Amino acid sequence: MVYAGANDGMLHAFYLGKLELDGIWNVDPNKLYKKASLTDPSNVGRGKEVWSFIPKNVLPYLKHIADPNYCHIYSVDLSPYVFDASIGAPGSGDISNNVKDVNSWRTILIGGMRVGGACRKSDAVCSNCVKAPGVDLDGGGVTTDEEKSLGLSTYFALDITNSLNHPEDPASYPPQLLWEFSDPSLGFTSTGTSIVKINMKSDDSNSDGKFDGLDPSATTKNGKWFVVFGSGPTGPVSTADHQFLGRSDQNLKLFIIDLKNGPVAGSIWTKTTAEANAFAGSMINSTFDIDTDYQDDVVYVPYVKETGGTWTAGGVGRLLTREDLNPANWEWSKVIEGIGPVTSAVAKLQDKRRGQLWLFFGTGRYYFEQEPPDDREGQQAIYGIKDPCYSIFKPNFELTAACPALGGLTDVTDIGDVPTDYTVINAMNGWFIDLNSCSDSAGTEITPADCASSSVGYRTERMITDPLATTLGVVFFTTFKPKDNFCEPGGLSYIWASKYNTGGAAAGLLKGKAILQVSTGKIEEVDLQSQFGEEGGRRSSGMEGVPPTAQGLSLITSPPPVKRTIHMRER
Repeated sequence: MVYAGANDGMLHAFYLGKLELDGIWNVDPNKLYKKASLTDPSNVGRGKEVWSFIPKNVLPYLKHIADPNYCHIYSVDLSPYVFDASIGAPGSGDISNNVKDVNSWRTILIGGMRVGGACRKSDAVCSNCVKAPGVDLDGGGVTTDEEKSLGLSTYFALDITNSLNHPEDPASYPPQLLWEFSDPSLGFTSTGTSIVKINMKSDDSNSDGKFDGLDPSATTKNGKWFVVFGSGPTGPVSTADHQFLGRSDQNLKLFIIDLKNGPVAGSIWTKTTAEANAFAGSMINSTFDIDTDYQDDVVYVPYVKETGGTWTAGGVGRLLTREDLNPANWEWSKVIEGIGPVTSAVAKLQDKRRGQLWLFFGTGRYYFEQEPPDDREGQQAIYGIKDPCYSIFKPNFELTAACPALGGLTDVTDIGDVPTDYTVINAMNGWFIDLNSCSDSAGTEITPADCASSSVGYRTERMITDPLATTLGVVFFTTFKPKDNFCEPGGLSYIWASKYNTGGAAAGLLKGKAILQVSTGKIEEVDLQSQFGEEGGRRSSGMEGVPPTAQGLSLITSPPPVKRTIHMRER
């Protein structure tokens, strides 16, 4: 099945087919594999739409689609996120303390409206915020909280297990709505979700009143599953040119919801951070299980915040779970700050041998195009840093006075500054590469001092797509240079490939293809061995078009090596 949100107000489910091996070995003796093909054993019809779903908070906006004069509006605009969780079937009650079995597992889809909907109730007092339309549900006027809130930007959770197993009969096996969540302090639902699993505890062995990582885990049980959302931008929309400006008028907040129960009393927790006028970036795949005990220890949260009247500051924070079943005890702390707006996710690589946890991210934002363009001249960068609070001996992290927010990074913008001595490399806190400043119409970089001139063809390079860290030790960053003329939307997309621990070129490790679909509709295919000829062998040439936000880059490479004998042949 393929799931896609659309601005017609619906989440669509399409049947792609069943992937099966055809049983025929490839005849090339140097390439031993079987071919696979998509079949249709249930005669559903490949490419057929099986079902669609309209969230409740989209309903007030559907009437505009039928109006020939309506302007474009966003609705189900967030890429859906699909995962498996052992929470039991809808209506089965709380099975967190039950032993896991095959019937525990369900396939869940989280969708959302991204920058669709509203972020304030219809009676909110504000000049340029996006208010809900206010819907009179009972004929008595818009008086209830539900009527004032209908139309807020929303997330929704569907159990798609049965429909996935029976695509031939959607009427008998429809998707089941678990819950829908909106809140005036949630902002726009642009961050996506992080999934957190915490094991049940057999007892409070240290009698501290907390069922946390210091107590024995009941690893055979289903445990608790939570979803974490960050507050998104709260608007506003410019009244002059109707652009969404990507700002926030509140502190950064984190919302934690029990996946099974949904956002009801006793199953939702809100963490308000000290980051004023801030909002979260992409939170897809932002959790990490440090000690591989099948429960998540940390959620990394990129964020954007205001400084001097512009939303061009930001950093990365962490939400520590302490492996605690009560999210009220989870703790927020900063990893790094003052680096610029971080709108894309944080990728991770763990080096257990050296006791290091590496984090990878980049700065940049791109919410509007018209004058003045979004962050036209700001210097952006890509980063690889060690989490200073990580220790293989203390999986719950060590937050003390000796564990401050990170600083003192090595500048490897110039390929000649990349260290090669392992003593120096191991002593580094991390590295950064400054991205290009503005360019002329041919894509040639010009000095930052000239960026305000009329000769600029492209604005500063920035990162709005999630990075991708591989177990081969190579990290991929997708960056973007917007065109300076807003009458010519688009720009140039690039792919960077760097060694995880130095930021240097990864030439000997680059094998396979990188796949990226850009805004022109073209699917770009980049050969990893031959097409990284810029920036010291670390960047591809520019590709015309805007890259996707959040997840976007895919790799076709050889699998990592395995520590076992694959084949033995006697001579």
